[in-house]
Amino acid sequence: THNMDVPHVKREDYQLTDISDDGYLTLMADNGDLREDLKIPDGDLGTQLRSDFDVGKELL
Repeated sequence: THNMDVPHVKREDYQLTDISDDGYLTLMADNGDLREDLKIPDGDLGTQLRSDFDVGKELL
């Protein structure tokens, strides 16, 4: 027999509630805690996030 380490993965979903003028995201966890320390990604992903947020799309 062999012992094997298996990673423990915890998934948390966050809802995008705001994008600040300086490019930081405000994210709300399921329990209501806020995260405001993540900068919007550069490139196509950041552009898509901003445009989806601006039209009112719910982003998780």
